Amino acid sequence: MIDAQSGQISVADNSTAALVYPTGGPGPVHRVNVTVTDAGIDGPKLSFTATVEIEVVDKNFPPRINGPFAFTLNENAEVGVEVGTVAGSDPDGRQEQILTYSLRPGGPNVNRPFPFEIETVAGVGTDGVGAGRIKVIAAEGGVDFEGPRLGRFNVYEAIVTATDNHPDSPLSASRTVRITLADVQEDPVFPMGETNANEYVLRVVEGEPAGTLVRGSEEGALRATDQDLADGFGDALSYSWGGNSAAAAAGMLQFHPSRVNQANLTLSRPLDHEQQAEHELLLLATDTAGNPDSAMVRLIVEDKNEPSVFQRVERADGSVLPEGAALEVRELAAGGTVVGRMIATDEDSGAWGRMQFSLDADASSSSFFAVDGSGVLRLAAGARLDWED
Repeated sequence: MIDAQSGQISVADNSTAALVYPTGGPGPVHRVNVTVTDAGIDGPKLSFTATVEIEVVDKNFPPRINGPFAFTLNENAEVGVEVGTVAGSDPDGRQEQILTYSLRPGGPNVNRPFPFEIETVAGVGTDGVGAGRIKVIAAEGGVDFEGPRLGRFNVYEAIVTATDNHPDSPLSASRTVRITLADVQEDPVFPMGETNANEYVLRVVEGEPAGTLVRGSEEGALRATDQDLADGFGDALSYSWGGNSAAAAAGMLQFHPSRVNQANLTLSRPLDHEQQAEHELLLLATDTAGNPDSAMVRLIVEDKNEPSVFQRVERADGSVLPEGAALEVRELAAGGTVVGRMIATDEDSGAWGRMQFSLDADASSSSFFAVDGSGVLRLAAGARLDWED
């Protein structure tokens, strides 16, 4: 249309297809005849007509992105998990123009480990210009709600940018993105000691009474950790025995009732090294949601030197000497004659289990007899026993 006074030509309807610049060009050319007529003050009105060519030329319009965007993601999400989708639009989309998306950290987490990226998904969105899919990538520390305690973040600020593919003057649009990590209840974890990465080693001396604190389970030594305790997600860990050894462990050890979030162990009964020197146990730590972790516990029952025990006395012929009876030997028997045998036992093994026999040096008759290491009692060499004496 044209202004009758100024002669200014303007577009009447810019939505018509006749004004669309086609992909690859050239644009259409429109020819219009413009007639100018004077006022005819001094005579008849005079007119002049000219043809005006109007060419439609290419103009790139910037894309648009609705925003800002806010997403929530459960902590500990694995690499590749989708966080959310950002979709823009482009006024030039009908000319087969498409958008490419990028994502960069913003706000306080700039220049810090950033565990997210965006990928462009072609053929979707308004006019098929594409959309941006934000997903988790590998980064130091991963996505951890408890990250602030370790100098990381649980709320990430970012800037998403959509850029069109105009060959001469590409344009972009940006919006802010906030990704908030949601806390989830996590399993407790046994932090294994530096000396043995696979198991805890506990020790107790055999024969110690019930109630004795087991070495290796002292204050803080035997405990699991739970990140959620600091978040108020769980207020205590409970300990129990698992596996095939659960019943045996419960019969030997008990958890100290006054200790919270750690396993201080005391003996339920005395243990015997000779009966079993080591016990392989499975310790479980369970949070309030029932999530467990386990650790192997090796309980070593240390040996101690226990006294030998006399069982009986045998005569020289091997018969058992009744209690209260005396051994007999013929008078004038030669030195070295076997008088009897002392039978004793010792539960200990090794050096502690080797027995030695001796006679009371203060006894008046000890000089007439000798006993060897196996408990055999003989007349001493040179000894002379005479019944008439």
